[in-house]
Amino acid sequence: MTRHNPQYWIAKIARNIARDREQKARLEEVGWTVIRVWETEVKRDPAAVARQIKAILDCRRDAPTRFS
Repeated sequence: MTRHNPQYWIAKIARNIARDREQKARLEEVGWTVIRVWETEVKRDPAAVARQIKAILDCRRDAPTRFS
C-alpha cells in the first residue's frame, strides 16, 4: 500500500475483498472449485503450489457431488 492517499487504497482493497468473496460464492453455488493462488507463492515455491492444487482437486474428485 502506498503512503499517498491511504483512504483510497483502504477503500479499494475492501471493495476488492467484498467482490472476491461474492464471486467465489457464486462460482461455488454452481459447482466450481475456487482456488486462489498468489503470484508470490508461485514465485517462491511453484512445486508446493502445484501440490496444494493437486491435493484440493484430488479431494474434490473423491467427494460425492450433488450432480452425481
